[in-house]
Parts: sequence; C-alpha cells; structure tokens
Amino acid sequence: MHPLVTRIHPSYRTAFLAWFVTRSVLWIAAALAGVSPMLAAEDFSSFAGGSPGWSLLVHTVGLCGDYAPQVLAGLGELSLLAGCVAVYRFVRRDQLPQTAESATWLWAASPAMIFTIPAGDWTFAIALAAVALMALGESRHILAGITLAAAMWFRPEAILLWPGVAFLGWQYYQPSKHHSMSIWAATLGPLVAFILMVLTAIGMAGRYGVSIRTLQGPSEWRHGFDWQSAPMEMIATHSADLFLLAAIVVCLVMVVGYFRQVPKSWPLLALPCLAWPLLYQPPTAAIAMMLFALPFFGYLARAAADPVAERPLLTASLGALLLMMLSRGVF
Repeated sequence: MHPLVTRIHPSYRTAFLAWFVTRSVLWIAAALAGVSPMLAAEDFSSFAGGSPGWSLLVHTVGLCGDYAPQVLAGLGELSLLAGCVAVYRFVRRDQLPQTAESATWLWAASPAMIFTIPAGDWTFAIALAAVALMALGESRHILAGITLAAAMWFRPEAILLWPGVAFLGWQYYQPSKHHSMSIWAATLGPLVAFILMVLTAIGMAGRYGVSIRTLQGPSEWRHGFDWQSAPMEMIATHSADLFLLAAIVVCLVMVVGYFRQVPKSWPLLALPCLAWPLLYQPPTAAIAMMLFALPFFGYLARAAADPVAERPLLTASLGALLLMMLSRGVF
C-alpha cells in the first residue's frame, strides 16, 4: 500500500473503495439493462411528492433546471459515501477493524441497494440513519438526534430506529462529559420531529404532492403465494419476501451465536427494521429499510470472518441481488 494511502483514516479508505466499486457495478449493470440510473429531466418534477423532506429536496434541486437530475444523483451518491463511512465507524466502536471493513462492504453491496438507483427518498433516508447511529456510537447525541429526525422526514419508517437510539443514548450518556440537554436531543428529538412531520403532511393536504396518505407506500397484506405460477416466476415475484425472511432467520441465529460478543442493543435496532417490510405487498422498495439495520451487517461481518463462510455469504448476496433485479423487471 502506498505510504500516502496509509495516512488516510481506515474508515474513509474502506468506505471510498466499497462505495466506488459497488456503485460502479450497479450503474454499469443498470446501463446494460437499459435502465436509466438517474431521473429524466422531463420527468423530474413528477417525482416531487411523498414525504416533506423528499418533496423539499426535489423542488430545491429543481432550481438547477436541466442539470437537476445530475445534481440529485450526485447528492445521492455523496450521501451513500457518507453512509459507508458511518457503517464502518458504527461497527468499529465495538468490533475489530476487519469486522468493520467487512460490514461496510456488505452494506454497500447489499441487494437492497438496487432501490437507490435512481436516487430517491430511500437513498437519503438510509444514509442519514447510518450517520445517526454512527454519531450515537461516538456519543454525539445532538448530531444523532438531528440526523435521525432528518431521516424520518424522508422516510417515516425510520421511526422504528427510535427505541434503539433512545436506549443507546442513555447507555452512552455520561453526565460528566455531555451536556444535560444532549441526551434529550437524541431520545425525544426524533419523536418530536416525527410528530411535526406528520402534522406538516396533514397541513399541506396534498400540496406539492405531500399528504398523510403519501407518507407510506402500499402496505396491503399479501394474499399468499400463487402456486399456479412457474417456480422461477414465483420466486422472482416474491424475492423480497424470501430475502427478508432469510435475513430475519440469519439475524436471529446470529443474535444467539454472538450474544456475548456484540452489544446487547444490536437486536433492538436490527430486528424491527428487518420485520417491518414484510407488511408490504411485494415487490416493493420497502426492502430498502433493511439498510437501516446496521447491526445486521455487523452480524454478517462476524460470520464472514470465518473463511469457510466468506464465499457462501458473498454468493448468497449476489444471488439475492439477481432475484431482486428480476422482481423489479430489470431483466
């Protein structure tokens, strides 16, 4: 390794490599499949709407005119790069450097990342949520509260991180080192922001495409598998369900296996984020919510430390990515 590279902090070095490689692969794959990795200029205004945070961002970026799609795509990629840094630092607080490095790569190469092309509300929400957990691990409670609140303004589902964040906030709080108001910023700030976001959506009542109905996508409970379909068609259609169920099972197994080796707060943060998307009708971008569950990738990184499990884990990840692309009709 070049001496200049060794001077770069491992979190930045690992995050940049993971981000650059995985995002390049996704953009190239999207281009080969004939899917535009960014919004078309003529369709840009139609994507304004949904959560207040996303609507505000789209209208602000729209001031750039014809360059708005490129600006939005660039902001999305920079936010994901910051998310990669956050994943490394979050896992590194309690684990070895190689575990943090593996977790960063697994997060960046997750099949759920397919829903970040083109950049959308999920792109910014998952990056902000990752920064919030990183800030909390570094005992920066005010930053954690602000970024988690911002994540909720992009995707209200980020509220599921709040119980775990509140728990960790008190666990990492030291009265002798932290301001007394900082702990309340991390524990009550996100809840207040969520309530304000809902009230804002109600008050806008459909203006700029924002209303209480647009805060959450369709959540109709599934009607069961269509056993009349061909096996590959059925698997592709329900790949989100299969992938999430497998992730939950793996997470539960690792909770038991690494119970004494990882923080006890990890299941509180990971399991709700993995279970919630199962309430959606497939196929759906709600599976992107698993990217909120940074501890899940920490568990996977612990498993990847074993050379026997490293290759099967990577193969499973690539296979899940293929199924997710099939479910979205990319191929």
